[in-house]
Amino acid sequence: MQPYSPELCTGTDSRMAMIKIDEERFDDAIGELTRRMERGFDDQRKRLDQLEDKLDRQYKVADCLSGDRWLDNQDLCLMLKISKRTLARYRQ
Repeated sequence: MQPYSPELCTGTDSRMAMIKIDEERFDDAIGELTRRMERGFDDQRKRLDQLEDKLDRQYKVADCLSGDRWLDNQDLCLMLKISKRTLARYRQ
């Protein structure tokens, strides 16, 4: 096994260049890449779990409403074709 050498080895194609690297360094690089990917996958899994929990909570709230739909100010203004100021006056 030859030690790592930063010199470039050119092949028959001038566009292609490779760095000589020993097997141990290659294994270390692949191991580090794998660890980083696993951390990224773990982060994505955590985010998906959080999203799933949030959706579950929303479905539970929807079940409590017995099919009723809650409207926010914007929805109500659009439905009644009034301004937010008019809606505020109606609430007083």
